[in-house]
Amino acid sequence: MLRVIQSFTKIQITAAASRGFATAAGPTKAKTADSSRGAKPGRKEVKSKAAKQKKKAKATAKKPAKKAAKKPAKELSPLKKMLMSKRPLVDVPKSPPSNGYAYFIKDQYKAMASSGGKDSIAEFSRKTSLKWKQLGEPEHTKYVSIAKTGLAQHEKDMLQWWKTVDHRKVDLENMRRRRINREIRDRIKAGEPTKLSKLQMLKDPHQPKMPASKYIMFSQEKLAGQSPDPSLPLTERAAAIARMWRSMSQSEKAPYSEAYSVELAAYKDAMTKYRNSIAIGR
Repeated sequence: MLRVIQSFTKIQITAAASRGFATAAGPTKAKTADSSRGAKPGRKEVKSKAAKQKKKAKATAKKPAKKAAKKPAKELSPLKKMLMSKRPLVDVPKSPPSNGYAYFIKDQYKAMASSGGKDSIAEFSRKTSLKWKQLGEPEHTKYVSIAKTGLAQHEKDMLQWWKTVDHRKVDLENMRRRRINREIRDRIKAGEPTKLSKLQMLKDPHQPKMPASKYIMFSQEKLAGQSPDPSLPLTERAAAIARMWRSMSQSEKAPYSEAYSVELAAYKDAMTKYRNSIAIGR
């Protein structure tokens, strides 16, 4: 009887232990199954992720690349602005027409305007040219005289203008003109069309002139005389004078060197007085 009870007790303990083990192991298996399902997504999830990535890639490709921010342009200095100006920096007296025909054209245009004429430029030019050719000697001389008087008056005006103008502004204006001339020269070299014409430098007629060099003095002396042969062309005479100068010794050139030194000293003194006499001084 005791053995039967002991064996029955062992059976109960074994069954209880097996039930406890099953209870503990059950949820673990369920969790493992759930986790395994989460680790391996279905086809729909994979497709949706791929579609999202593709859409994102397209959006990124469509976005234009950000342009680099432009650096602010450097502000030009006042001097640079003046040199880059399109307008003259000084008011130079306007030069009058240099020939009588220009004054004749003015008179003909006034006559046409007062009579109510409406000729084209080509027709007006043709008629005016024909009238000028048919003009009598007294009328022709009158217009030539008007032109000469206008040029003489302009020279007087320019002399007075140079006495009062600010020479520093004239120097800046010449720098501006040199810049424009360089641009024109570069365009011509590059074969680019340009309507601009080169500008003349402003030169003060009061400013003393540099003396001629020793060789120029020698050349002028020879050209004024009968050596070499005056009947020869000027180019041949100039070449002969150059050969003569090269063949001369230093003692033979000495008189020309001395004359040049005297004139150079006089030029320097005159330039000093000129600088002190101009409106603003230097």
